[in-house]
Amino acid sequence: YKSVQLVLDPSVVCPSNRRKVYLYSLLLKFLFRDFSNQ
Repeated sequence: YKSVQLVLDPSVVCPSNRRKVYLYSLLLKFLFRDFSNQ
């Protein structure tokens, strides 16, 4: 999971895609959280 966070780190992505990647990372966090709760 840490590796996924590093890949989706906004600082690594170009500024134009930073917002998209940030929202995508939030979505992944919600998915992982729901999956772990189940």
